[in-house]
Amino acid sequence: MKKLTTATQWYGPFNEITATDVSYICDDCVLMIDVVGEGVISEYNPETDVHPPTQEEIEQIMQANRDQATQLLTATDWTAIASVGDPLVSNPYLVNQAEFLSYRSEVRAIAVNPPQTYAVFPGVPTEKWSS
Repeated sequence: MKKLTTATQWYGPFNEITATDVSYICDDCVLMIDVVGEGVISEYNPETDVHPPTQEEIEQIMQANRDQATQLLTATDWTAIASVGDPLVSNPYLVNQAEFLSYRSEVRAIAVNPPQTYAVFPGVPTEKWSS
């Protein structure tokens, strides 16, 4: 039995998959496999199994990621205004403005370079205000 330490299927990366057939082991090639449950590999059947997305589907997924990221950025635009987190200017002021700026940076990275698979977006920070 050989172990694949890195494998990628259309649904994402798998850290460790056990293969019982040496024919699945190759260097720098696309493995046509179907994951059936955790760590189990069966042969890929193009007649019945899910096919890789078309270029059009990939572009739609990327646009959906870009659109979602843009909505999330728009909803938190106000947190990037400097005075919102400045105790000399605002009372109350946003105590955790840095968390929002970090969150927005992660979301912006998805908006600028959307992945070809559905993105996992970070959770929106909870507002914390001075008392």
